[in-house]
Amino acid sequence: MSRKSPKLSLPRGFSFAATRCGIRKSRADLGLLVAEQAVSAAAVFTTNRVKAAPVLVSCEHLAVSKGRARAVVVHSGNANCFTGAAVLAAPRATASALAGAH
Repeated sequence: MSRKSPKLSLPRGFSFAATRCGIRKSRADLGLLVAEQAVSAAAVFTTNRVKAAPVLVSCEHLAVSKGRARAVVVHSGNANCFTGAAVLAAPRATASALAGAH
């Protein structure tokens, strides 16, 4: 069975890219949505008391930015919640690298 990529219609000023980064074996598993300028942003996160590092960092960023964003990084798969404080470095490094790209 062959799969065709769906036609993606984005609002003016937005771009999107997806690639394989090794989380999934045979399909794109990392996406990036970028706005030309900061836009209003909101998110719904888990209400669980135990939150994965990407969720914690995303909550921090939305609080600090007062609900503004230029980019969203999305990865496939489930985050491992019980990995400790050291894993906060990975999503922070990803966000920092992306911020430095513009």
